[in-house]
Amino acid sequence: MRKHIALGRSGLIVSAVVLGGLALTVGTAQALPIKVTVGCPATITPGGMLNVGLTLTNRSKVARTVAKSGVGAHLADLNIIGPFVIPLAASLSPGQTVSVPNYLSLPFPQAPKGTFSSLGVMIMDSADLPLGGGGCAIEVQ
Repeated sequence: MRKHIALGRSGLIVSAVVLGGLALTVGTAQALPIKVTVGCPATITPGGMLNVGLTLTNRSKVARTVAKSGVGAHLADLNIIGPFVIPLAASLSPGQTVSVPNYLSLPFPQAPKGTFSSLGVMIMDSADLPLGGGGCAIEVQ
C-alpha cells in the first residue's frame, strides 16, 4: 500500500531531508554486499509513466538471498511516495548479476518543467537486514 503525502509550504524543507536521506542511503549502500543499480530515465514528461528497473550484483564471496525491497520517492510536485515495500525475491551467487527490468511503474504527476525528482531503493534479506541500495534523479522536461 502506498502512502501519498501532500507537503504544502514545508515542501522545500522536506525535499532537502529526502534528498539528504537518498544521499545517505546511497553512501551507506556502497559498503553493503549487493550493488543496486537503479535504472531511471534521465528525463520525464509531466503526466508520463515512470518506469524503473534494477540491476543487482553480489559483491560478496558468499551467496545472498534477497527477500524484499523498499522504495521511497520525492516527486517534483513536492509530494513524497512511500516508503513502501515491493516484493522482490532473488538468490545471487558470488559475483552474479540479476536484472529486474520492470521493478516499478507509476504515473508521474503534473510538475513544473526544470525540476528534479529522486527515487531511492533498499533491498533486504529475510531478517530485514539491508543488503544494498541505490537511487536516481530524474529531470522533469
